[in-house]
Amino acid sequence: MDGKRKVIREIEAESTHQNFWGDAKAAAKKMKNMASLQKEVEEGEMLELLISDGDAVELEKEVGKLEFALYLSGPYDRNDAILALHSGQGGTEAMDWTSMFVSYVYPIHRKKRMAV
Repeated sequence: MDGKRKVIREIEAESTHQNFWGDAKAAAKKMKNMASLQKEVEEGEMLELLISDGDAVELEKEVGKLEFALYLSGPYDRNDAILALHSGQGGTEAMDWTSMFVSYVYPIHRKKRMAV
């Protein structure tokens, strides 16, 4: 975690330079990287705190969240996706099932703060 903290400090120092924001895309990419690193450091600190406190229930919840994040840590997992649901030619019943699935999926995405 010390290495990540060092990178965060470097990006913060670099962002104060006058010409940092000259290339908006590169600056945004660095700031996004910094936000990701900050999140990882916060999660690590939370784990350390929960371990030192001996709170097994909260520790298990946090580890579960991190395991899920690990599953979604591939090279393309940070990219956006488009999901289109069509009932096809299944008739009324297929439309009902599609509608139920949509009503199930939307709240999950909203809870995770994903664009719907």
